[in-house]
Parts: sequence; C-alpha cells; structure tokens
Amino acid sequence: LQRTQRRTSLVSANFIDINKFQSFFPGTIRVVFLLKPEGVLQRALEVGYRAIAENCSFKVITCDSSVELRRFLRAEQLTMDIGGLIKYNHLEWVQHRMVSAW
Repeated sequence: LQRTQRRTSLVSANFIDINKFQSFFPGTIRVVFLLKPEGVLQRALEVGYRAIAENCSFKVITCDSSVELRRFLRAEQLTMDIGGLIKYNHLEWVQHRMVSAW
C-alpha cells in the first residue's frame, strides 16, 4: 500500500508541475498525453492517473504504448525514443530556454 501511495503522490506532483507550467507559457495547455510505463508499475499507477486526471483543467489522454500515442501525434511531434523524428537533448533544451528567457 505504501508503494502505491508513493507512486500516486509522484503522479500527483507531476500534474501539479504541469499546472505550474501553464503560468510560464503564453498559450493554454489543452491536452496532456501520458504514456504509461510498461510492466509492473503500469497497473499500480493507473488508479493514480485516473483520479488525478479528473481534477485537471486540461484533457488527459493516457496511452498504453508509443504506437497508440502515434495515433494522436505525428512523428514530427515526437522524440526518437518513442518512434518520432525529433532528436532531443534535455541539456540543450534547458540552455535554449534560459537564453530565450533573457
């Protein structure tokens, strides 16, 4: 039970972070796509996803696989690790955001 509670609180924290992101961007977050982890964690987190998603100001679409995610988004919108075309480097992204902010 404790593990499930910790995982649920982690999911909850991520949704809170997404809501905070809203204040940093000029547009409105309308939809968030969640790609569920494969394996044992999947079932444990599923309850948390549903409960938290119901209280969000945006639509939450949960996908079971990257194949399902690609039904909603084009390859040009996804990173290479999930079958997309975008080469993503988090450090480069952070540096770009920091320069853009000034």
